[in-house]
Amino acid sequence: PRKPLDQPEREGSVLRREGRAHRPGLLRPAAARAPHRLRTDIETKATTHFSPNIMNATTSTHPTPRKTPLIIVSSKTGNTMLLARGIEDAFPETRLVRADALPADLTPFNPVILGFWCDRGMAPEDIQAAARRLSDKDLGCFATMGGDPAAPKSLEWMEKTSKALAAEGEGNTLRKTFLCRGRIDPALFERMTAMMGGEVSPEREARRKASEAHPDRMDVVAGVEAFAELLGAGREPSAEAV
Repeated sequence: PRKPLDQPEREGSVLRREGRAHRPGLLRPAAARAPHRLRTDIETKATTHFSPNIMNATTSTHPTPRKTPLIIVSSKTGNTMLLARGIEDAFPETRLVRADALPADLTPFNPVILGFWCDRGMAPEDIQAAARRLSDKDLGCFATMGGDPAAPKSLEWMEKTSKALAAEGEGNTLRKTFLCRGRIDPALFERMTAMMGGEVSPEREARRKASEAHPDRMDVVAGVEAFAELLGAGREPSAEAV
């Protein structure tokens, strides 16, 4: 079983970034967590859930199976994966996969959350390819970027990109989006600097420094809260968290 986020993860974990200490773990949102314990075993998941109508004698007494929430993530430097892990950890029934390793059958999954980064002003190709395989899903999208996520241009980009991903498949409905800062890849920053003549403007340096510590714990908590309704609607906390 995977260790909780407040403990060092396996070798290669996004929490073990060179020169960056791993961040404290987080609890589930108020609607989906027990305040005194963290989930410690993501493999222990309920597989059958009973319809609220089970208490009505005039309705069917057969259990109504729920589909499994799915997070599909594309992450190059670890920023987006860190955020995805935090959201996954908050909702025990959720499954997390990389965009290039999707299950063959996506029928059992809904809602679906797409996590990605800003790749030359677009969503990366692997998440676009994953989105083309989705149909009739309730979708959420989250992304990380080096710029200010509250800036009008950033919000416009997020809305446009998320709608484009929803439209890649058939019959999908975009329900929620979330955008936060992410640390700028040092190698990318150096390449861009070289292309701009080797000079780093004060504005670029300020943006780099502002993004250096992100996503931080508060970013992850905000991401969890953003998708609490979509991922947690009608679902009970797992047995191990009670």
